[in-house]
Amino acid sequence: IDITFSPLSNKTTNRMIEVFLFGIVLGLIPITLAGLF
Repeated sequence: IDITFSPLSNKTTNRMIEVFLFGIVLGLIPITLAGLF
């Protein structure tokens, strides 16, 4: 990750990635629980 590229753009990209991963985790939790129980 090139931090010196653009702080604003880099921060926005990181936020998008965080939200994306958070959505995946929330989507996988019910599936995992359903598989365990």
